[in-house]
Amino acid sequence: MMRILAAALVSALVAISPAPATAAGKGSGSTGSAEAQGPGGAGAPGAVVGVVLAQAGGTLTLLARGNTLLTVIIAGTAAVSGASGKRSPRDNGIARASVIEVAGPRNSDGSLSAQKVAVLFDARGAPRASGRIARPAQDGGLVLTDGTVVELGDDVWILRGTSLVTVGALTPGVAVTVYGTARGGRLVARVIEVSL
Repeated sequence: MMRILAAALVSALVAISPAPATAAGKGSGSTGSAEAQGPGGAGAPGAVVGVVLAQAGGTLTLLARGNTLLTVIIAGTAAVSGASGKRSPRDNGIARASVIEVAGPRNSDGSLSAQKVAVLFDARGAPRASGRIARPAQDGGLVLTDGTVVELGDDVWILRGTSLVTVGALTPGVAVTVYGTARGGRLVARVIEVSL
């Protein structure tokens, strides 16, 4: 009963939310779709790409393009692959702020029973930086108050709470946590969490 109520609440919130920004294109304002093709359009039909907001056992809360919240149930038999190789989400977990692609049938309550999970970006152990934004970088990225230079790629996910936001939310003084990869003395952002 609680799942049905939660699914109804999420559906109602998504229906009344303003035109959402997507992560791709650095918040270009296109609405995207929760049913994604995956990176480069190579994903399975009906696959959903999103950033993990929470995990409890084999259940994930995923924020997908179009500001869609989705409950993902990962069965013990699901094929999980990604940055750390094949693994069980129940054994090792899929870290919050990881970007994943899931595929499987929809349940009557709107959740997805994942049969396949691909970890596209594993936040566990990834380089990260937290702090306030000091100023924009000359190349369009950011500089944090500790001097960390953050590069914004085309595939960055920018979120505040349970919503995707545009690059316009990244203004001086705003506190952020950036997850990404290190390249040439910079942090190339994959996920940016804007503090509430």
